Amino acid sequence: MDEPQSSLKPARPPPPQRPPQPTMSAGQIPVEILPLQPHEIRWFYKEPGRFWVPFNGYDSLMLEERYQTLRIGHQDFFSKSVLTPVRGELYDANVLERNGISVYWKGSTIKLLRGEWFEVISDKWYPIEEDEAQQIEAGHCSTAWRLKYNKDVGLDMQISGSPSLAMRNVARHKITVSKHEVVWFNDMDVRWFKTSDYSSKVMNFVGRKLMGKDETYGSKHLRRGYWDICRQTDCLPPIKHVVFVIHGIGQCMEGADICKSTNELRDTCEKVAQRQFSDQWKQGRVECIPVEWRTGLHLDNGMVDSLTLPNVRTLRNILNTSVLDVMYYLSPTYGPEILDGLATKINHQYKLFMDRQPEYIDNGGVFSIAAHSLGSVIIYDILSLHKTDVCDAPLEDEGRHQLLQELQEAKTRVLELEAALSKRSFVPNKLSFQLEHLFILGSPLGMFLALRDVEEHVYRHHKSAQSLLPASICKRIYNVHHPSDPIAYRLEPLVNSAYEKVKPVKIDRCNAGPSDTAHELACGPRKEAEMEPPQKKGGWLSYLPSLAKGSIAVSETVVNASAVNSMDKKMLKDDSTLLPKDKLYERLDYQLQEGTISSSYFNSFTAHTSYWSDTDVAMFMLLQFYSYQPSAPPMGP
Repeated sequence: MDEPQSSLKPARPPPPQRPPQPTMSAGQIPVEILPLQPHEIRWFYKEPGRFWVPFNGYDSLMLEERYQTLRIGHQDFFSKSVLTPVRGELYDANVLERNGISVYWKGSTIKLLRGEWFEVISDKWYPIEEDEAQQIEAGHCSTAWRLKYNKDVGLDMQISGSPSLAMRNVARHKITVSKHEVVWFNDMDVRWFKTSDYSSKVMNFVGRKLMGKDETYGSKHLRRGYWDICRQTDCLPPIKHVVFVIHGIGQCMEGADICKSTNELRDTCEKVAQRQFSDQWKQGRVECIPVEWRTGLHLDNGMVDSLTLPNVRTLRNILNTSVLDVMYYLSPTYGPEILDGLATKINHQYKLFMDRQPEYIDNGGVFSIAAHSLGSVIIYDILSLHKTDVCDAPLEDEGRHQLLQELQEAKTRVLELEAALSKRSFVPNKLSFQLEHLFILGSPLGMFLALRDVEEHVYRHHKSAQSLLPASICKRIYNVHHPSDPIAYRLEPLVNSAYEKVKPVKIDRCNAGPSDTAHELACGPRKEAEMEPPQKKGGWLSYLPSLAKGSIAVSETVVNASAVNSMDKKMLKDDSTLLPKDKLYERLDYQLQEGTISSSYFNSFTAHTSYWSDTDVAMFMLLQFYSYQPSAPPMGP
């Protein structure tokens, strides 16, 4: 079992002990104020257009340690030692410039703030800007008002024997900070009043003079030091599953942002995992890394834009930045550049991650891909160009095996010739890592493969259950789609024609949790199937390997394939009612469930872009990663 991340972090020395305070009489306050300790300070970050968010305890301690080191020492301002990895090492934070730069994508920065003083409103703590906090800290540490306060308390004690109630509501010290007046009533009661506008002054005057309120009317409490101290154990779990997220068409459109979509998927997975897979998440979390391949390609260098007619320019621009991506990919001139561009970008992201996590694979970490729309077609073609000497699919005869090898070699040669004619060099670029899972979301891959005549013939020839990629390249492939997604197509009928009348597997709803059937499907084929005699090794390049004859570990009625073909589709209520005798080891098509009152036509406008924040999709992915090992027996219905 992997050690928790906190145990892998560098050990920190214990915080220094505060010197003892001098003895004080009842009601008196300390005259000398000691600086806040690192665990009492909390660092915050803010994304553009958002509010301040506190770092977890570990990140805050690391930032404060770096801040103190740089403040006392004289390290090079531009040295890499200035940077501190935060937020699961997605950002490198610079405590001197008070900003953080994203590691895996460009253009994303966060602001940093060192929180010492906080405004408390309805039990919520909001950090005060640093320049204002420094002024408040200076006023708070002033000894003049503290000495006078203790003197007044001493006199009051001599007269009445205890501090009077009236003394508690008397302002002892005041300073003006920006648009506020900060008032100290005692050491622990610090408040500020907004004085920047006329209405605030009028409300304060009315409350104090006409309504008989004391000097605290209209104020807000200030607190020194964060309410929750920083702990080293307050950190993210170690990474066990990395998902490279690939976009489809339209990345050049205004508003399209795969980095934002990836953040949505990451946040959704974390939210679902903490509710459904809390134990597994603590042992190893899922990290999502965006792969933005489109904007870095030059392709026609603006030729199409120069040919675009000026009429209905907005509509034409939408088509040029979306549908045109498909035409680029189908073009023999630009298709190879897109293939190489995506493979290069994925390998680049992989190298960045491994440079920061060199022991990830040794610790049992795995890599998966979630590809959307056209991106799923491109990544499939990249994986199909991988060459391997292992084939898990049964071969009918050696002659067919030889023909399939020659077919793949011819395809690669055609790409090279097309690239040569367009004066572009093309060398099939393979991925630098072993792929565990491939999730294709809203994918037209089935349609693309069906329109490639040779592939269709090969798929139809193998009516027995076969996969699209060999297990030596990709362990599992999942075709996830919304039923109203107009871009999505199925895969199973392409592999086995009998599945044309077998509905896709329904993905469980997140609020109900994974069902027993989903658990069994995630665990893969039965042991009997795995114990079949190994097939003869050879080239896999028919695009049809690893799922052979077998059965799914769910209770279902086995019928003859011809009987299934003769039945009406309406008779097949769901994926587990009737399956052909020649079944797949593992299902390929998985369908989200629509609402009971939703309209398919209305959903079609948003279905294709709704996968990133869909909790059902997140739970399905997590189920495959963790193979759903519940910590407690499942509850009955």
